[in-house]
Amino acid sequence: LFYHQSATVRVTFDLPGGAPRSASDIRVGSAFATFVAWAFGDTGSVRVVVPAGFTAEGTGSTATKTTSGGATIFRATGIADIGTWYLVVNADRESALTSARIDLSGGVHVVIRAWPEDAAWKKQVTELLTRGLPKLVEQTGLAWPVTTDLSVFEVHTPLLEGYAGVFHEREDKIEISEDLDGLTILHEASHAWFNSGLFDGRWINEGFADTYAARALDALGKGGQAPGSVSPTDKASVRLVDWTHPGRITDEATNAREHYGYDASWTVIRALVADIGEAGMRDVLRAAQARRIAYAGSGVPETVGGTNDWRRFLDLLDEVGRSTTAHDVFRRWVLTNALADQLDVRAAARTAYATLVAGGAGWLPPLFVRGPMSDWNFALATTRMTDALALLARRDEIVALAGRLGVTVPADLRTAYESARDTLDDANRAADAETAALRALDTAIGAVAAPRAPLVTLGLLGTAPEAALADARAAFSAGRPEAAAQAIAVTALIDGAVEVGRGRLVAAIVGLVAVIVLLIVAIVLVRRRRRRHPALVARPAEDMAHPMPSTGPDAAPPYATLADQSLGPLDGDPVAGPTDMIETPEPTDDAEPILEPETEPAPAETEPAPAETEPPPADRGDAP
Repeated sequence: LFYHQSATVRVTFDLPGGAPRSASDIRVGSAFATFVAWAFGDTGSVRVVVPAGFTAEGTGSTATKTTSGGATIFRATGIADIGTWYLVVNADRESALTSARIDLSGGVHVVIRAWPEDAAWKKQVTELLTRGLPKLVEQTGLAWPVTTDLSVFEVHTPLLEGYAGVFHEREDKIEISEDLDGLTILHEASHAWFNSGLFDGRWINEGFADTYAARALDALGKGGQAPGSVSPTDKASVRLVDWTHPGRITDEATNAREHYGYDASWTVIRALVADIGEAGMRDVLRAAQARRIAYAGSGVPETVGGTNDWRRFLDLLDEVGRSTTAHDVFRRWVLTNALADQLDVRAAARTAYATLVAGGAGWLPPLFVRGPMSDWNFALATTRMTDALALLARRDEIVALAGRLGVTVPADLRTAYESARDTLDDANRAADAETAALRALDTAIGAVAAPRAPLVTLGLLGTAPEAALADARAAFSAGRPEAAAQAIAVTALIDGAVEVGRGRLVAAIVGLVAVIVLLIVAIVLVRRRRRRHPALVARPAEDMAHPMPSTGPDAAPPYATLADQSLGPLDGDPVAGPTDMIETPEPTDDAEPILEPETEPAPAETEPAPAETEPPPADRGDAP
């Protein structure tokens, strides 16, 4: 071409796509394509058209992105610095990916999406997940956590920005590089469990993913995987609590730090599993998944809010897994110096907590104490543990007194203690009630067992203090609130028996005197009644010589009585006949003497009465 002449030249060429896992950075297939566009000449423009059906993205230098007829167009014009301009184009056509579905027991559903040109990747990933996922379920002790299909996509390695795989937690999606690495495949699958939904801490989740992926490979006979040799003093080391995701790995320092973080996390989790054992770590993981409190009490463990950060993880290791090394491991690998100071405060509180547990003798600490321990509020926890120990001391006094009295301590105090959440007031009230009841029982037992004076025995006639005491003892052991009142009533019954007995004795004496008086009165009345019957003495013979006329006007009527002959009746008593004799009773000390009636002697000489005159009345004795 000569000066001021021009020519237009159009050059077309094919980018040779590299085979999967080849050294070429170019991949061109029916489901995925990636390449780099450059600019040429002194100045220039670049236009990249991605066919319809592909979803395309460009990274690198500045370019506009438009669509036309379904095609994606990237354009850059007026490129001045030709040597530095580039554009990486990545195009995906998901509909062209192959699909292999895995349906396993326990609700495991995985879909493998591979490039049509990479049958080897599809085959190996499908086989490894089919065999490996059940091993992960078995070793973790956790049910499969994904309720929908988990999709696994084959991705060009450079697109993962320095990583071998990525788990997209909120999308139930895994991207695994085309590089076939068994540890990476199962590592990413392990993130179905080990993600922020289980633990808040990158080092915890990455360490678990590597540890259990390696253990699953061991179970499949493909083992031998182990973390690289690292130390907390390495140049690239970082305290794991500060190991965060850097985004893209773009330099050697970042790359070295990432390698250290992965290997150190794996080293720590692997050591902890060895410390507490497979079963112990399964218990830890189940407790973490259920959000159960590390410091468990009686009954079903409470759940806690917030995230499972390194503090809760450490608590679970110690309390659920019974780890003996976690404290030192965290201090050496995980925590900064400032955070490590918290471990010293925690250690002192845990020593006090162990004392409380031992002092409980089977009574587990209440949430009143366990809550602040779980929240790492050790000052409050320590104060509350002092209160709890004081209550346990009261419990011991109650148990000792109950044992001496031979009664069983009811469960009320233990229930109130172990269920205390914000205060021990209810437990202290229960202790007050049991103490008062036991003291009342002690007094009642002593009163019942004490020797009894006669008046006490007399006062208790008709009562059963022993039975009442037995009822009070049974009421205490059953936890009934009336036990104290029943015991007090037994003591009051015995204490009041003296007065009752004295009253009964007086009443008995009075009754006896009354009976005696009544007897005396009865005797007197009987004797007086007898004195009211006159004793008629036989008339003298001379009086008997003058019988009553039996005929004539002066003759006595038939059945005549002495009353008919001017002998009036004596208080209505019948009068003895002329010839009757009444025997006079002998006098007694308390009765008036009965005097024999005296009869006047008849005159020595009497003239016979004229026949026509009435005979003299018969003589009668004078009644006393």
